[in-house]
Amino acid sequence: MKDHKVVEKIRAFNRFYTNVIAVLDQSVLNSGNSLAEARVLFEIRRLGPVTARQLMEAITIDEGYLSRILQKFVTNGEVLKKQSPADKRQFLLSLSEQGKIRMEELEHLANQATGELIQNLSTGEKENLLKSMEQITEYLDRSYSKL
Repeated sequence: MKDHKVVEKIRAFNRFYTNVIAVLDQSVLNSGNSLAEARVLFEIRRLGPVTARQLMEAITIDEGYLSRILQKFVTNGEVLKKQSPADKRQFLLSLSEQGKIRMEELEHLANQATGELIQNLSTGEKENLLKSMEQITEYLDRSYSKL
């Protein structure tokens, strides 16, 4: 198959999947958070304490956009910002107790939505879906790491 056909099919799949998981909505799972905001919270939990620079590298997000998201979370009390003892110019970000509760809510909503998405699939179909996803991840990760 020619590369341009592969590209067209991948892009069509991406559009389909984006619609399936409803990320085109302004708010992820009616949570009041955008997809980018949810991802920032997830990465702070996963990597924290973390600097804004480390977050930018982890999720490839624009510095200005990340700054606005972080300011919102700090103002809301969901993210704590503490000066780094190693470098006074840097700040370490971590989830507050309120932020941890928010992440648990988002995780629950995401798990519930994903469960509903696959509830009508047979066990064999679920296994095939997972194998296909693993294969896609393997192929693209290998290709992406060479860029």
